[in-house]
Amino acid sequence: MKNKNSRKGFTLAELLIVVAIIAVLVAISIPIFHAQLRKARLAANQANGRAAFSAAEAAYLENMEKYGTSASNSFTHGRAEDYDTVTYTYFPAVGKGILNFHYSSGDNRWICDSGGKVYTNTDVSHWTVDTEVSDSKKIGDQVARIWTIHMNPENGEIEGYYCAFPKANETEYNNVLKDLKNGNDSKYEQK
Repeated sequence: MKNKNSRKGFTLAELLIVVAIIAVLVAISIPIFHAQLRKARLAANQANGRAAFSAAEAAYLENMEKYGTSASNSFTHGRAEDYDTVTYTYFPAVGKGILNFHYSSGDNRWICDSGGKVYTNTDVSHWTVDTEVSDSKKIGDQVARIWTIHMNPENGEIEGYYCAFPKANETEYNNVLKDLKNGNDSKYEQK
């Protein structure tokens, strides 16, 4: 007959040691994971900012013949006022954007109105995860869903990057995405 007390198992002390080791590993890995997540968001924002700028330059060059520069816009549009700025609003979700020329007295609204608009005029290659873009937001905290590039209407040089973080259920944002996906972007074109 076997003795009932000869059964093997873990003691309470051994289990507590294993739990303590796991807790230490988790405590070490959470900040590392968080730092890597912020670096990934930074990389995504840098890539989207570069893509937005490249698309903005291409759209600007393609359309300058059609719309003219600030100095010549009175001839192309029959208006006496000069362009205040040229914007290109880029949507990374669809890889497309909308070019608009704004007048100093005119409509300078955002395609998607959001409380999460932020701005930076620094070059994307100089961004770090802690680059502040306003409203106490840092570029490594969240991936922007809308990029607006502001350019000088005379020469197309960049004046600043604006980015926005609309909520996923924001109706206007989703409608613009649908239109761009379906090729209905002409309704957003400069008139």
